[in-house]
Amino acid sequence: MCDFEIKDGVLRKYTGSETVVNVPDGIAKIGAGAFKNSGVTEVTLPEGLITIGDDAFYRCKDLKTVNIPGSVRYIEFQAFSGCGSLESVTLPESIELIASYAFMNCKCLKEIVIPGNNCSICDDAFRASGIKKISFLEGTREVGNRICYGCTELETVILPESLETIGNGSFTNCSNLTNINLPDGIVNIGSSAFLMCEKLGNIRLPANVRKIGNLAFGGCNMTEVTVPDGMKELDKCPFGITLKKITLPDSIIRIDLDTFTECRELEEINFSKAQEFMYCFLETPFSRK
Repeated sequence: MCDFEIKDGVLRKYTGSETVVNVPDGIAKIGAGAFKNSGVTEVTLPEGLITIGDDAFYRCKDLKTVNIPGSVRYIEFQAFSGCGSLESVTLPESIELIASYAFMNCKCLKEIVIPGNNCSICDDAFRASGIKKISFLEGTREVGNRICYGCTELETVILPESLETIGNGSFTNCSNLTNINLPDGIVNIGSSAFLMCEKLGNIRLPANVRKIGNLAFGGCNMTEVTVPDGMKELDKCPFGITLKKITLPDSIIRIDLDTFTECRELEEINFSKAQEFMYCFLETPFSRK
């Protein structure tokens, strides 16, 4: 116990020099910065722990292994940010919050499974980490803004049928993402959600989609898109510039002037109101037919 500063169930500071650490029982919270910048390589956390606080393990560059017990409910701001050697994390079903930047820049973290208890995942939670696969279990309703922004090694994303919203920039610059299946429950796809996912080709847009934000698929390699019936508006450049064919429903009542800007390969448009919205297609081959 002499290696820990503890008060009222909060581990405020690890003062030891051991790299393999067993946190004692009776701790409810790992306090802000408790292990920050330390040389720990392996940490065992006790059952009964509820909160891993802000910056708790911030920039513990040698940390490879940490268990997160089934009692933990909150992983707070930057808790494991910069843990460049962290190889695996198992998130228990008890998790209610993964705060912003919680696992940012964890370059050795290759796979993560998000529990399906509608856990709140805040913006940038896994930003610029090394994950190759992320799975959201059934019960998840929203993928947070920029959750995997800049995860350039990400190849596989598993989304549940319960999902309704993909946030702004959720998968921006995930340059190795080659395929994604959007579940039928999706309603909203945020701005820049898949921006610059250069290997991402054609995607089926589910029938329930009602909002596709600016640049949602900008920089992707989509050549053909069918917009579902019920969509009313199209925002700026949602589908990138490689588009060759698009099918639009009669429910569309507004198309942004820049929706098809730079779509210089767009030759086929299936849309009963095409003449009414011809101003949107002026820079495309379709307008010259």
